[in-house]
Amino acid sequence: MMENGKRLKGQVVVLVIISFAPIVVMALFSCVVVFLVTTNQTNASENMVEPFQYAVPLVMIICLTAGHLYFKSAVRKIGPHITLREKVVKYQQISMIRIALIEIPGLLGAVAAFLTGYLAFLAAPLFMVVVFVLVRPTAFAISSDLSLSSDEKAQLEGNNIGRR
Repeated sequence: MMENGKRLKGQVVVLVIISFAPIVVMALFSCVVVFLVTTNQTNASENMVEPFQYAVPLVMIICLTAGHLYFKSAVRKIGPHITLREKVVKYQQISMIRIALIEIPGLLGAVAAFLTGYLAFLAAPLFMVVVFVLVRPTAFAISSDLSLSSDEKAQLEGNNIGRR
């Protein structure tokens, strides 16, 4: 049982780390873009501003909607008859797809800012960071999303990982 608890704790830790990695990537990339644009080290094209003004918000809407719908649908399909460890593994896999879908518009906004020199596109990565913080996996969020039994909640929350 102790070995199972360690494995479960490790899986939750990995999920928390994975969920924060895109925040770091978008923040660093955005900082590099700001530096390059403000020091005129890019070959920015103002002709590309208009297409990106439509593409970035459209991709944000599509990816956020797809991520939310996919996540809710896939989590509902996790059966109550499997072990907590298996539930957390499936939740981790589902969360990674949602994280990727949330990351796409943020990176597109940063790329748009780099290619056009129009720093307003960096609002997209900033917004996506806020979304990441709101949907980050915590023991409470995992137990709530998976509708865990009281025993499973106690086992999961006993790991003291990502508690609110």
